[in-house]
Amino acid sequence: MSALADWLVRQAPAWLDGPRPLAPAARRALQAIQRCRTPALGGHVYRCTDCDETDYAYHSCHQRSCPRCAGAGTVRACAASFRRFRRFTPRFSSR
Repeated sequence: MSALADWLVRQAPAWLDGPRPLAPAARRALQAIQRCRTPALGGHVYRCTDCDETDYAYHSCHQRSCPRCAGAGTVRACAASFRRFRRFTPRFSSR
């Protein structure tokens, strides 16, 4: 699990029930992140036929701001944007 996702889940009740209201989109995103990859969203049970070991795979929220679901995609997109815009950044020499 992502450390950022864990932190968001711990802080979510304070933001959702806090004195300052969240925008509806922010509220939906935070609630989705809170339930991501937990039994609340359901999932699949996988059982090994050899040893009868059981593994649970919970569904994800598919929220683009979720660190669990879109974390790697966000990193790739930021890196691509950085490479694309870096060539337009003026370079200063230290001479």
